[in-house]
Amino acid sequence: MAKPLSNSNVGLSIPASLHKKYEAYEKDSEAVSPQQNPHNFTLHDLVAFVGLGDKSTGKALGKSERVSAPQNEFFVLDVKYTPKALSAVNNDHGKLRLAYFDGSKWVPYTPSSKDSSGWQVKLSEFGDPPVGWGS
Repeated sequence: MAKPLSNSNVGLSIPASLHKKYEAYEKDSEAVSPQQNPHNFTLHDLVAFVGLGDKSTGKALGKSERVSAPQNEFFVLDVKYTPKALSAVNNDHGKLRLAYFDGSKWVPYTPSSKDSSGWQVKLSEFGDPPVGWGS
């Protein structure tokens, strides 16, 4: 079942207007088996299984459920580079891409900012996709 988000490499900020209703939690890991690779993405480290839970019911949202942020607000996903991912690209973080798994393929995110420690991604909606570093 859902447990508090404890992965120090990952953070999820929930829009202020939704903060009273939802909370981020860490999901159990699951198998990820890409069947397509249109973005030529090679996974180096699967880093996050983050989901949303409804605070009033204590239940996690369903696998296909997505929550939209109100206009001009965003979910913000912060993901730090991991030693495993950096090792795969000889510590050249410029070669790394952050992507989510949509059920059949890896889809790279577009960062809203990135630096020597990781990426920040602003999202207008959030579901619960597995997230990983690759190149």
